[in-house]
Amino acid sequence: MSKQKVFLILVVSSLIVSGLIVPGCLSCSSSEIEQRISTIAAPSEFSIVKWEFSSVLEELRECFTLPTRVTTDDIETVKTYFALTGEDEAGKADLENRVELVLAKQIKQVLAEERIVNPLDNYMFFKFIFPPINFEFAPPPHLLVISPRDRIELLRRTILKPDISTEEKEAIESEIDALGVSSLVVRLGGVGFTYPPMVVETADLRFAINTAVEEWFHQYMIFQPLGFLYALDAIGVRPDYDVITMNETLAGIISKEIGHKVYLKYYGSDEETIPEEKPESEFGSLMREIRIRVDAYLAEGKITEAEEFMQESRDFLETKGYHIRKLNQAYFAFHGTYADAPTSVSAIGEDLMVLRERCSSLREFLDEVIGMTSYEDLKKVVVEREK
Repeated sequence: MSKQKVFLILVVSSLIVSGLIVPGCLSCSSSEIEQRISTIAAPSEFSIVKWEFSSVLEELRECFTLPTRVTTDDIETVKTYFALTGEDEAGKADLENRVELVLAKQIKQVLAEERIVNPLDNYMFFKFIFPPINFEFAPPPHLLVISPRDRIELLRRTILKPDISTEEKEAIESEIDALGVSSLVVRLGGVGFTYPPMVVETADLRFAINTAVEEWFHQYMIFQPLGFLYALDAIGVRPDYDVITMNETLAGIISKEIGHKVYLKYYGSDEETIPEEKPESEFGSLMREIRIRVDAYLAEGKITEAEEFMQESRDFLETKGYHIRKLNQAYFAFHGTYADAPTSVSAIGEDLMVLRERCSSLREFLDEVIGMTSYEDLKKVVVEREK
């Protein structure tokens, strides 16, 4: 393990333990409602300190293990791992650490080829990947999302344990909804606020690669203006919904492109191309219509009507085979941060894709975006690129 990797582990862990980094909470006011929400969520909160402590011990142990070289046999190992079913837990466990190492090295290679090395490489003579690429296949925690009832907006996010049941989720939501807000507990596919990042165990190799890249990229971005502002939003210092959306959408674009290149280089064929965007699905079309109508209700101050409509829409979607446990303002607040999702009404995703098309490389695109501090900056650059 490199000295840089050990350094990052120790720095991140010490910051978390000292309380300088508090992922998962958008608002830290001392208001009564905040205190009551904290009290309700406390028994199910995810302990980042405990995760980091156990991870640091494991990472430091690896410092004294001789590094291994990725070989062609490792590609077959990865394929074997993802071909195993959930019933063969012992077999997967035996291969897990090796597969994590192989994928991390493959991602590192492609990032280097794309000249996405580290966020400070313009000021450094030596080029090395930073933050170090590393991740763990593990059940990611849940996220408690809270929105006002009169508008769709992220008020607060709190990280909850990965092993809470549906009954526990609904009990938490019921208590918090009684405070006059809209809440939802969602399962995350990966998290980048821990080191190493956590990636959900899956049988989908493409998804695993994309998620690992996306969570690493969130850590990369924290050393740049746009990512740093996202971190300030996450601890309640400077709330900015546009900044959240820009970060999540940018991370999605980067992870899809890098993920595809990794898959093609090691697991695909020369004939494969980046999958074309499919026409909007029936689900996407329906969700977009629902979101637009909900926004219209809320703009008129018709909160009850909006909530009744969302419940009716959830029941209707169920008849079409689309299961959503709970459809409310918090649902749209969370999923709306991904500007390419049908639950979003933001133009940020379209503007980012237009800018990507006008850049000759992924690195050029990234250089244009990472220094931005607002959506206005993005719109300005898109217009300038038209000339």
